[in-house]
Amino acid sequence: MLVVLSSLAALIWGSQQAVAADSPTINDTGKLFTSKGASGFVLYPREMPGVDEGQRARSVIEGAEAKGVVTRVSSLSVAQSKQHIGRGLCHTTGINGTFKYNGFCWDETDDNTSAWSNGWHPQGLTASHDADPSGTIDGHHLYMATWYYGVSGDDRNKKARVSILESTGTEWTYGHVLLVRPTGSRANPQFTSVGDVHADGMVWYGNRLFVANGGELQIYDLNHLWKVNSISGGSGISGGTSAAEYHQWALPMVARYSNRTKAQQDAAAPDKRSNMNCDGAVACLSSLSLDRSVSPPRLVSGRYGNAERTEPLDVIRWPLEYIGEGGTSPITATAAYSAPVHGLQGVATDGTYYYLSAMCDTGYMGVADPTNSDAYYCIWQAKPGGLYRSSPVRRPSPRTCPTRSPRAACGV
Repeated sequence: MLVVLSSLAALIWGSQQAVAADSPTINDTGKLFTSKGASGFVLYPREMPGVDEGQRARSVIEGAEAKGVVTRVSSLSVAQSKQHIGRGLCHTTGINGTFKYNGFCWDETDDNTSAWSNGWHPQGLTASHDADPSGTIDGHHLYMATWYYGVSGDDRNKKARVSILESTGTEWTYGHVLLVRPTGSRANPQFTSVGDVHADGMVWYGNRLFVANGGELQIYDLNHLWKVNSISGGSGISGGTSAAEYHQWALPMVARYSNRTKAQQDAAAPDKRSNMNCDGAVACLSSLSLDRSVSPPRLVSGRYGNAERTEPLDVIRWPLEYIGEGGTSPITATAAYSAPVHGLQGVATDGTYYYLSAMCDTGYMGVADPTNSDAYYCIWQAKPGGLYRSSPVRRPSPRTCPTRSPRAACGV
C-alpha cells in the first residue's frame, strides 16, 4: 500500500492556486508500482574522449600528479577550507514546526545563481552516510551536491561542479570542485572541463563518486581530488600551471558508461548524440541513490517525466559491484519497476518500500495545479505490486520533504 505524504500547511490554510487552462489533471492515486523486465536496461563501458590510444584515464591522472602541477587533497579539506560559508534554513519549508528537521542554505551568491542566466543550478545530493556505514568521513558529516552551468534557458548543460560541505549543525562550510576529464597521455597529461552534462544525480560510495547524466553514468575517484595551482580562466595544464575555470579544485573522471553502444550513438541523428539522450526503451539515469538494504549495495536510478508523460516511468536497480574503472563487459540491471507518477525527481528505497519524489495529485491537500512552478511535491511510498493511495490525513507528515521550483530531488 502506498501513501502520499505531504506538508502543505500554506496551501491548506492559504489561498488556492490558479489553474491554467491547459494544465493537465494528475490522478496517480490507485495506480500500481509494478515489476518489469530488467534485461533490456544495459550500461555499456565507453572510452574516455581525448585520451591517447593505448592509454587509460588513470594513467593520465597519475601523469599529471607526477609532474607536480596538481596536488591531491581530501574531501574534508575542501569542506573545511571555508571558501564559502553556508547559512541555516533561510526559506519557508512548509513543514510543521512541531516536527524535528534540519537543513541549511548555500551562501547568498550560490542561493541566487541560475543556469538560466550565466550561472549554476544544483541537482543531485549525496552525503557521508552513503559513503560509509558509520555515516561520517573521519568523524565528520559531509555532504555533496552537483551543479550544472548554463548561459540561458536555451543554452545550458555547459559544465558541472560538485560542492563539498561539512555540517556541524551550527556551521556549514564548503568549497566548489570542477568536474574534469583527462586527455592526452601519462607523458603529456592534460584535462578539460566535462561538457554536455546535467549532473542529474549522485552517489558517494567509498572513494568513488557516481554521477548520473541521463544517458550516461560517470565515475570519479576521490582519492584523486586535485587542488590546482592557478585560480584563472581556462581548464587544463600549461607548462607548470594548472587551472580549472576559476575553481580552486578539480575532480577528474576515471570511467564512464553509456545507455548505448558507440555504434548506436554514432548512428543516431545529430541531435540525438548527446551523452544525456534517453529517447527510446533504454535506461535513463535522471536520479541516483544508494540501496544499502542488500550486500553488496545497489544503485537505484529513476527516469524523469514531465506532467504530460503518459507511460509509467522506469525505476532501475544496478549491481554496484560490477560498475567500475576498467570494465569491459556491459552491466545489466538486476531489477526494474514501472512508477506511474508524474514529474519523478528522486527515488530511494529502504529495502521494503520505494520512496518517490513526484507531483501531487490535482486537488490533493489543496494543490489546484501540481504543475505550477510554486507547487510543492509529494513523497509517494510503495512496495512493488502495491497500490498508490492518497493519505486521508490532511495534517503535515514527518516523512515530508516539499520542494519549490526549480524542482530538485528530495532526500528521504
